[in-house]
Amino acid sequence: MTEKQKILVWATDNALTEGIYPVVGEISGESGNVVYTNRLGYSHLLFRYQWFLTREEAEKKAEEMRREKIKSLLEQINKLESLDFGTDGCPQ
Repeated sequence: MTEKQKILVWATDNALTEGIYPVVGEISGESGNVVYTNRLGYSHLLFRYQWFLTREEAEKKAEEMRREKIKSLLEQINKLESLDFGTDGCPQ
C-alpha cells in the first residue's frame, strides 16, 4: 500500500469568521479536495475552491469573499430601509 503525499495548503473556508489558516493534508483522488485531520483527531474536507497553494492566493480569495459579503449586506440593508409597512402593518 502506498502512502499519500502530504501537502501544505492555505484554507479559506472560514476566512470571514476565523481567518486564513494553514493545513497539512492529502489530495483526495481526482476531485482535488484536501482531506486533513485537525488537532483533536477529526477528519475534515476542503473542497478545491476552499484551499490554495500560497498564502497570497488565499488572501486574494478572502478579499473577494469579503467584497461579495459586503455587497450582499448592503443589498439587505437597502431592502430593509425601503420597506413600507403602510397602515395595516404589512410590507407594501
